[in-house]
Amino acid sequence: MLKYLNKWKPHLMQLPPLQSTLKFVMQSKKLLHVLDDVWEGNTTKWGNVLSPLTKGSLGGKILVTTRMDSIASMIAEVIRKKNKLLRLEGLGDDECLQLFKTHAFGAFGVKENSSRVHKELECIAEEIVKKLSGAPLAAKVIGGVLKSELTPKHWE
Repeated sequence: MLKYLNKWKPHLMQLPPLQSTLKFVMQSKKLLHVLDDVWEGNTTKWGNVLSPLTKGSLGGKILVTTRMDSIASMIAEVIRKKNKLLRLEGLGDDECLQLFKTHAFGAFGVKENSSRVHKELECIAEEIVKKLSGAPLAAKVIGGVLKSELTPKHWE
C-alpha cells in the first residue's frame, strides 16, 4: 500500500513502524478501499490490516463484501466506525431467467418460433432458474456451460 500511495517501497520492517507510516500517509488521502469476497475472519489480523486505513481523510470509505454476517460484524467491530450493512437479494425469477437465456442462447437469443426443441429448452431453463435462488453468477455460468449443447437430454 505504501508503495502505491507514497511512491515509496518500504524495506522489511516490523509491523508497528509500517502501520505508523501508513497511518501518516493515509491522513492526506481520501480513498475508497474495496475488500471483495472476504471469507476469513481473524479479528487480530484484520485489525492489523485495517487500522491504518481508518485514518484517512474525511470522506474515505472502506467497502467490504462478504457472504457471511459474522464477517461483516467482525469488520465493523475492527474499524470501530458506523457501518451500514446492506444485504443484497438475488434477482427476481424473470430477470434471472432472462440472464440465463442470454448466456445459454446468445445475446440475440434464438427465434421464438424456431423449433419444438427450443420450446423444450425454455421449459427446462425455467426449472433450472427456480433452483438458482436468483444468483446472477450461477445463471451466467450455467447458461454459458449449457450453450455448448442445446439438447434437452444434455440440459436435463
